Amino acid sequence: MKTYRNAWNSSIISAIFLGIVIVLVVFNSINSSLYSEQVENTIESWKMSRHLYATKLPSLKRLYYLDKHGYRIALQSEATEHKTLSLPISRLQPTVAETDLNGYDVMHGENEAERDETIDYNFNLHDLNSQEDASPRKRPKCDGKNAIQKVVLLKTHRTGSSTLANILYRYGDLNDLEFALPKESSYEYYWPVPFNPSFTDKRYLNSSRPPHMLVNARLHLNSMAMWKREGAFLIAVVRDPVSHFESSFYRKQLDFLFRLENTSNPFAEFLKSPEQSFKTYLKNERKIDTKLNLAVNGQMFDLGLMRTHFTNENEISRTIEALHEIIDLVLISEYMDESLVLLKRALCWDIDDVLYFTHKQRHKDYKDLEITSEMMRQIHQWNQADSLLYKYFNHTLWKRISEQDNSFYNELKELKMKKMTLEKQCITSTSIEPDTGEIMFKIEEDVPSYNKYLCDKMNTNEKDYIAYLKTKARVKFQKEDLYIKRQFQGLEERIQNSTGS
Repeated sequence: MKTYRNAWNSSIISAIFLGIVIVLVVFNSINSSLYSEQVENTIESWKMSRHLYATKLPSLKRLYYLDKHGYRIALQSEATEHKTLSLPISRLQPTVAETDLNGYDVMHGENEAERDETIDYNFNLHDLNSQEDASPRKRPKCDGKNAIQKVVLLKTHRTGSSTLANILYRYGDLNDLEFALPKESSYEYYWPVPFNPSFTDKRYLNSSRPPHMLVNARLHLNSMAMWKREGAFLIAVVRDPVSHFESSFYRKQLDFLFRLENTSNPFAEFLKSPEQSFKTYLKNERKIDTKLNLAVNGQMFDLGLMRTHFTNENEISRTIEALHEIIDLVLISEYMDESLVLLKRALCWDIDDVLYFTHKQRHKDYKDLEITSEMMRQIHQWNQADSLLYKYFNHTLWKRISEQDNSFYNELKELKMKKMTLEKQCITSTSIEPDTGEIMFKIEEDVPSYNKYLCDKMNTNEKDYIAYLKTKARVKFQKEDLYIKRQFQGLEERIQNSTGS
């Protein structure tokens, strides 16, 4: 009798357990469509919907970027209560491998790079999925449904990368794409350290799938291997070495770094003997300013060439060939419109997606416009690697343009017209930031509503856009988590009620 009772109790327990499993399965089946619908509704207020309405304006379309609740709520710096969430940082001496600084600098022990104890500096993406085919994907013909949405922008300073960043942030924002965003402690992913996946803020990543976009990270070939295997489209932008070096020299205040600010022409004075300026600086300074990396061949440094190879033409050529293989499109700053039409075509985007205002452009009063032919020669000689880089990719750009059909120039004209129209509609005045000489735009308050959000977003600087995207992701995740929590709380109550009765 006792054995029979134990068997009966076991049967009851098994039946209850089986019943719970059945309830879970049935409930999940019944509510799967409801769950998807409600999750979609909870994030609807953060989904930017784009509607294009044709008008009678000659050769133009009006752009309607509508946001139900407006995105301004998040356009502010990171809230102070979130600052406490930042991870502890220590400043340790980097190695040659971590900074790409040459042996002289490390030997003198004067270089520091920001370190994060949560970063695995030995993490090597090249070891992951090493058997997979990493060959470049063939780009499909555009039919309106196959836009490429995985994009990586490699950082090159003072080239127009901030303008490109705004284009990518805006596209990802309006299409609800996910970004690999930098940690709060590092706006530029710990530059000048080459990019490592550990540099991204994991709080804003979806653990079930990789992000769509990575913006303005310093190239590290191994770290980009996974992005390429995921089908990402890699882009970079380079600039004529003469204008680039002049821009870097004054915008990064290299005249003060080399103590030439009191000379009649600091730029010309530096070019007379750049090696001597370097030696004097290294002799007198205990700590090396990271801006020194931009004082010679800054573009090639950003794209991964070590300074020990700056005068090695064979190594420079090998690096350029490697860049040609891994980067899908290198844009040219001086031909930004032509470059963007190529980008638009390669990604199967719309012309409206690549509209832009130029970010971080200096006013002419802050430029050295009296660059002589001798100074140009000195710049090219001092920045040999950058000169070879620019010559190579300027040639490849125009080769690609020559391969386009005649509609390329129609799209180029359309881009220029729309850009000019938006500038007239959006920008009411400009001002000059006194410390940097950069031109700042003031957006017209009475801009037509159909362009209001587009104007504001095009004028948003990179730091503010990163803060906004973090806030947007945080709100999205919080609402999704809250819904899931409530769903399972309701399920638990139903199970308890069913077992209790």
